[in-house]
Amino acid sequence: MGILGAAVIDRIIKEQLTDIKIDLTVFENDKNLLNELRQTLDICKEKCSEHNIELSVSVFNSDFITTAVDSIKSETQFFSVSNFNTRFDLIIMNPPYKKIRSDSYTRKSLSSVSIETSNLYLPSLLCLQNFLKMKAN
Repeated sequence: MGILGAAVIDRIIKEQLTDIKIDLTVFENDKNLLNELRQTLDICKEKCSEHNIELSVSVFNSDFITTAVDSIKSETQFFSVSNFNTRFDLIIMNPPYKKIRSDSYTRKSLSSVSIETSNLYLPSLLCLQNFLKMKAN
C-alpha cells in the first residue's frame, strides 16, 4: 500500500534531490489497508530523513471522489489541517476502474456536479484536475 508514493520518493532520492519538502496526502477508503499503508509511509519517512528530505504525511480514511465532489460543491478546502494548501504540484493515483450502480451514493454525488458515468475511472481524473496547481510557463 502506498507503493506509488513510495516509488516517487525513491526516484527523488535516486536523483539526489535534497533539502526539499514533500507534503504527501493519501486517501484510502479501506480501513483494513491502513496499517500496511502506514508501514510503507513510515519507511518512506525514514528514507527521506536519511537523505535530508522533509516528508510530512496526511492520511485520509475516506473516499476521494465523494470528498472531492463535496469540496467542489462547497468550493472550500476539504482538509481539516489548518494552513494546508489543497492545490498540488503532482498527483499520483491508481484510479479505480470499477462500475458504479446508478442508485449509489457515489453516482448521485457525481451527478450533483454534472458528472455522468457508469464507472469510477473518469470521475477520478475529472475530480483530480480541480486540485492541481496551475503553472504559467
